[in-house]
Amino acid sequence: MSTETKEGQLIDQSTFDTIRQRYHIPTIFAVVLFMFWLRFRNYETFLVGEDGFTLQAVDSWYHWRTTEWTVENYPWLIGHDPWTRFPEGTFTGQFGTLFDFLIATVAMIIGGGDPSSQQILLAGAIVVPLLAALTAIPVYYLGKQIGGRIGGIAGIVFLAVAPGQFFNRMTAGQFQHHAAEALFMIVSVVALVFAIRVAMEEKPIWELVPARDWDELKRPAIYSAIAGFAMIIYIWTWPPGIVLIGIFGIYVVVQILLDHMRRQPPDHIAFVATVSMAVVAVGTALLIQEPGFSRTTMDYLPPIFALLVAGGSLFMAWFSRWWNTTDYGDRGYPVAIAGIIIGGLLSLYLVLPDLYDTLVGNLDTVFPLFILPGGSIGIVAEAQPPSPSILFGEHGLAFFSALVAVAFLFGRDSNKPIYLFIGVWAAMTLSMGITQTRFNYYTALGVAVLNAYLVGKAVELINLDRAVSSVRDIETYQVLTIVVLLMLLVVPLLPPVADHNVIDRSGATGPATYTEKGEPVYDWMNDNTPEVGNYGNASNADEIDYYGDYDIPEDSNFDYPEGAYGVMSWWDYGHLLTTQAERPPHSNPFQHNVETSATYLTETDEEKAELLLDAIAADVSDPSELSKEELQNELENVDESEMEPIQYVSIHDRDVGGIFPAIAQRTDNFNIDDGFDVEKYESTMIAELYYDDADGLENYRLVKES
Repeated sequence: MSTETKEGQLIDQSTFDTIRQRYHIPTIFAVVLFMFWLRFRNYETFLVGEDGFTLQAVDSWYHWRTTEWTVENYPWLIGHDPWTRFPEGTFTGQFGTLFDFLIATVAMIIGGGDPSSQQILLAGAIVVPLLAALTAIPVYYLGKQIGGRIGGIAGIVFLAVAPGQFFNRMTAGQFQHHAAEALFMIVSVVALVFAIRVAMEEKPIWELVPARDWDELKRPAIYSAIAGFAMIIYIWTWPPGIVLIGIFGIYVVVQILLDHMRRQPPDHIAFVATVSMAVVAVGTALLIQEPGFSRTTMDYLPPIFALLVAGGSLFMAWFSRWWNTTDYGDRGYPVAIAGIIIGGLLSLYLVLPDLYDTLVGNLDTVFPLFILPGGSIGIVAEAQPPSPSILFGEHGLAFFSALVAVAFLFGRDSNKPIYLFIGVWAAMTLSMGITQTRFNYYTALGVAVLNAYLVGKAVELINLDRAVSSVRDIETYQVLTIVVLLMLLVVPLLPPVADHNVIDRSGATGPATYTEKGEPVYDWMNDNTPEVGNYGNASNADEIDYYGDYDIPEDSNFDYPEGAYGVMSWWDYGHLLTTQAERPPHSNPFQHNVETSATYLTETDEEKAELLLDAIAADVSDPSELSKEELQNELENVDESEMEPIQYVSIHDRDVGGIFPAIAQRTDNFNIDDGFDVEKYESTMIAELYYDDADGLENYRLVKES
């Protein structure tokens, strides 16, 4: 059917040509504006009074802490923080990063160098939604690479209405790094795509390096270095972003294996990997803030991991060349590489067991088969694998069509390096979302790009990309095909089909109820308990400044002044104690000291509970695993003047209700697997303190109830 009427064309040819060439630009702009509006519109909900504020989600409060610290000490970032994880203190790791610096910088601009609390909140309310909205641009680019412009548009339209983690974690009041993670990861992926494309065009080979043919090497080297720099930005924003090094490493292994089997030079991809990962290694080495191997801090792991990928790619390229000089046959090369990788992991396990443990420990971030029972993620709801219904609520039918797209891409287009890399990356984002619910903000990116690919294939099938040179060339079936595909992607996510959709959610975002409920108590604690450093008539509060800059202790154990003290609570409220009460908690959402808190709260013997607190104050190793007699023996020769005591206990009504099973899960004191022992529960410290107001206890008294 033609779109031409008897009166002539609907629009003139020149206008149609302009629309066809440029339609994606206003569309992208409109999508970005829509995404920002959805996330920013409820900003005023988080304002309290003239200069007060509140936030959404408990982790937002610690980002508030690190951002406010940077504002007070601009342009520096916080390092060791003694105001949490009492009595050790902690290195802030994935908090106090480039993300906090960005918000602090915007706040300094808004506030003329001295921003108020509400101006810092406004900075975060602008930056977080803006970063999320800008993610549409690189998503469109990736979608266009494998699905054409119509595919790219389809991908970002899906992203704009995705109601799950990609929306929930990136609204005003969500003072968290997830939006920066998503943007900087996909920018890194785009930079790697550019680097791969240039390498495929310029075809750098090893012989050009000793020959110093810089003219031939310059362009691929520059693009590869830019890709490495983009990854540094991503990892600096979120240190666990080393997962992208692993994803790229997987792609490099697969690509070089395929190149070898197809008798194509492996040098091109090895060049990109070597240069980009060398840049990552140097850049992250310069950002090292503490020794060790951890997936949550800037330490030795990022540069070493990057060097392993760089060195591995060089070795595979050399080994491929050498193998081709032998009579072993092409099929033996993958087997040999597999054996070398296994042998390398075994050697790493023997020589650097800490590095091996960290690398293998990261597998539960990406692959669901590596989630082990127990461990800290067992009590963190967002770290649980999602059910199929949750995945449908997050992505609608688009998640399942993305699975189809993965199979189709690997089956049909794996011979194209850019397609293969985007496919590997997108498949890994799907795996991350299946592994842990919280990572579905990454999954949304992969789903968008994979569906862009699927739409692009449909466009090819109906010949819409090549056959349309004027309005009259557009057929009704072509329009209907695109409309139906878009409906399948977005209608399940929109009202009235979806009960939970971005339109409704954007108007309903607000502070977390339990953080608001506890705030009066924490404000009271701030105003009515001794300053940290002034307990027991000491006068040392000036030695532990809330905005102080502290070096990392050699033994990672902060030396608190006399008069300092901590607060016992369940980990959920640690950041609230740090920021609202300005008192250091023993445990926190970083999962620090969870076992000792659980053991104390579920203890039925007050004397043993007191011994446990004393053992914590005396820095006894693993006190939650010791019996009453063992605790007494450990404390027998301890100098009380050297102890760093816990003086207050804070109990929330959630602790004695819905989350008590999570508390019991982290200790052997209270086993609920065989039924709930009500009589024993009523004699626990948590029940005695909360329900009985400490009336039956000798060493406690109620000081505040709310």
